[in-house]
Amino acid sequence: MTPASLSGHALDMTVIMRYIVAFIASYAAGVVGALFVRPADLAWYHALEKPPFAPPDAVFGIVWIIIYALMALALGSYWSKSKLWTIWVGMFLASLLFNAAWTMFFFGFHAIFLGLFDITFLAIVIIGLEMGAWDVGSPARFFLIPYLIWILFAWYLNAGVWLLR
Repeated sequence: MTPASLSGHALDMTVIMRYIVAFIASYAAGVVGALFVRPADLAWYHALEKPPFAPPDAVFGIVWIIIYALMALALGSYWSKSKLWTIWVGMFLASLLFNAAWTMFFFGFHAIFLGLFDITFLAIVIIGLEMGAWDVGSPARFFLIPYLIWILFAWYLNAGVWLLR
């Protein structure tokens, strides 16, 4: 192998590893959040008065599986063309923390207002990520749109539950 092909191979492995880490990190946020949800929490949620357009339970799991994949693709597509650490990557990782924390606050602690506070910051971070991805022309901008829409819908549901209590 020539030095040029070796560096291309190393680059390919770096890109692949970044995508793998992106998928692990994105789905890990969901797993960490789910650790705070017990069967009693689901019963509590079912008993809450919810705003109009609250979807059936089955929709949440399906949507989140898709959203976490899109989140991973967003991170991978941006990260594969950037330095190891950028402000955008740090903001994305912060969004994962806000994502997992929302589940903990809302379901685990039944702290509806704290969940609303958290999801508000999550939405702001995702908007910042979207703006940053648009600025550099990253495909991440397209992968983040469904995530932002879903989080804004979750904000509506969270706010609705809080207001109806």
